Amino acid sequence: MKYRLNLCLLIVVIFILAAVIPARASSLIEAASKGDAKKVQVLLAQGADVNAKNNKGVTALMLAAKGGHTDTVQALLSKGADVKAKNKKGVTALMYAAYQGQTSTVQTLLAKGADVNTKENILGTTALNMAAGKGQIDTVKVLLENGANVNSKSNDGVTVLMDAALQGRTDIVQALLAQGADVNDIEKRHGATALIFAALEGHTNTVHALLAKGAEVNYKSKNGSTALMVAARGGHTGIVQALLSRGADAKARANNGDTALMMAYLKGHKEIVRILREAGAK
Repeated sequence: MKYRLNLCLLIVVIFILAAVIPARASSLIEAASKGDAKKVQVLLAQGADVNAKNNKGVTALMLAAKGGHTDTVQALLSKGADVKAKNKKGVTALMYAAYQGQTSTVQTLLAKGADVNTKENILGTTALNMAAGKGQIDTVKVLLENGANVNSKSNDGVTVLMDAALQGRTDIVQALLAQGADVNDIEKRHGATALIFAALEGHTNTVHALLAKGAEVNYKSKNGSTALMVAARGGHTGIVQALLSRGADAKARANNGDTALMMAYLKGHKEIVRILREAGAK
C-alpha cells in the first residue's frame, strides 16, 4: 500500500512539473518580448529553459533582440541562450535585430558569436540583406564591420546592393560599394543589375552613385532592356539624362525590337522623347 501511495505521489509530481516547466518557458518568452529583464532573471532562476521555443520555433532571445531589449538579451546570453538558434523559417536573433535596426543589440549578439552570414530558409537572405532592405544604415555599417559578405545573394541571385538600389537607399548603396560590392552583379530571374533596378524605380541619386562606381550603362537584361529603356518607359527624365551623359546607347533595341524612344513615345513622355531624339534616337 505504501509503495502504491509513493508511486501515485510521484506521478502527481511529474504531472505538476510537466505543466509548470512549459508555463515557465512561455512566461520567459513573453517577458523577453516585453524587455522585462528582471522577470526574465527571476524565471531563469526558477529553472525556465533559456532556449525553449514556441510553436513557431521562436526563442526568448529572438523576441528580445527584435525589440532591441539589450539588457534582456544580455541576461539571456549570460544564462546560455543559443545565439545561433533559428526559428522554423531559419531566422536568427541577429536577423530579427538587424531587420528592426536594433544596432546596439546587433553589436551585443555579434560579440557573443552570432553568425553574421547565416541565411534564412525561405529566400536565402542574411542579416545584411534584411537591414539593407529596411534602410537600416547604422546596422548595415556594423554588420559590414563585422565581416558580413557584401556580395551575398538570395536564392534568386538578388544581392544586398540590388535590394538597396531598388529601395533608393543611396547611403546604403554607397556604404556597400565602399566595401567592395559588385556593381555589375546580375540577378537570376530577370538578369537585371542594381543600375536597372534603380532606374526602373526612378531613384536618380542612386543611379548617379552606381554610375560613379562603374555600373555598365549599356548592359541588357534577359529581355534586352537597358537602364535607359526602363527609365524612359517610367518617365524618369533626370535618369535618362544621367545615363545618356555616361554613354547610354539611345539606339539600342530590346529583344522585341523596341527602343527607349518608342517606349517613351508610347507612354506619352514628350520631354524624354525630345531628349532621346537630340541624342540620336530614331
